[in-house]
Amino acid sequence: MAAHSAAFDVNAWLEDGGLSSLANVFREEAIERLDQIMCLTESDMRELGCRVGTRHRLLGHIMREKERQRQRMAVSANGSPLLSAPAHPEHFTGCGSAVST
Repeated sequence: MAAHSAAFDVNAWLEDGGLSSLANVFREEAIERLDQIMCLTESDMRELGCRVGTRHRLLGHIMREKERQRQRMAVSANGSPLLSAPAHPEHFTGCGSAVST
């Protein structure tokens, strides 16, 4: 695992979204980076065994994270000092562009 990947805490992210019940599933399926989570489809979530309510919560949490990233990128593009911490490049990779082992 790359050193910058350790900065993202999957369990904390899941807990923040009220989804801590998915921690074991994510660990078993080696979903350990934000870019992997951002690429999850509803079909993937079904395959992971997520029930309808959990899928809706997870999709909502992913959409909120994408909005936070969009805002960070907009702030960064404007050169505003409001950007508190630089995001890791892996957080902005397109789905399918990163290879998981």
